[in-house]
Amino acid sequence: MGVVSKEIAEQEVIKWLDYKRVKDNTRESYKSAIEELQTAIELGELVLNENFEFEQKLVFPVGNDSNIDKLVFKPRLNIGEIQKAMKGVKSDDAQGMVMSIVSALTVQTTGILKQLDTQDYGVCQNIALFFIPK
Repeated sequence: MGVVSKEIAEQEVIKWLDYKRVKDNTRESYKSAIEELQTAIELGELVLNENFEFEQKLVFPVGNDSNIDKLVFKPRLNIGEIQKAMKGVKSDDAQGMVMSIVSALTVQTTGILKQLDTQDYGVCQNIALFFIPK
């Protein structure tokens, strides 16, 4: 049983997508990512703050002495921030691109992010999808 109801979780993700002005066709393309974000909210692993930042409570904390137990994602990124984060990432390196965007969103180094468990990284990846320029 979740911490948050399915309906509330759905409303929270829709509120975030509306704030980001994500188009309907993009929402349809990323339907499974949206459902994963809703599930993370239901489980209490993801919270939408009043300023539209997502706060992810890590299931498996990382860092020295596991001192990083949450990630906070900015609600917006500009192209300059993405370019800076992607410096040195090859255009065909999809994983590197996602990692760089997560780094720009959370202001965490890729070194810290590489310590994430796959369960925690999956949530990050689903958020990052909405920031990849098309």
